[in-house]
Amino acid sequence: MPQISQKRTKIGGGDTEDLLLTTCLPGWIARSLARSGIHRMSQLADMKNAELLQLPGIGPRSVEQIRSAVRRFKRNRTHVSATHSKE
Repeated sequence: MPQISQKRTKIGGGDTEDLLLTTCLPGWIARSLARSGIHRMSQLADMKNAELLQLPGIGPRSVEQIRSAVRRFKRNRTHVSATHSKE
């Protein structure tokens, strides 16, 4: 099983936006990831597709959805950072 980072990432005023349960990932994917100790988008962003495919319950379709959610998460995080820097 791959090493999973336990780092916490703060975004904006808190770190709840990084939680998988607050993302657009389907519940079955979030539950599979949680059973493997992955609870944050920042953890997923650091993982390679091959590492994700080694996790129980995660297949090629799940990886596609995870990558899409990670891209959306990064885009939103960049947008939030840009908005805060303009204030």
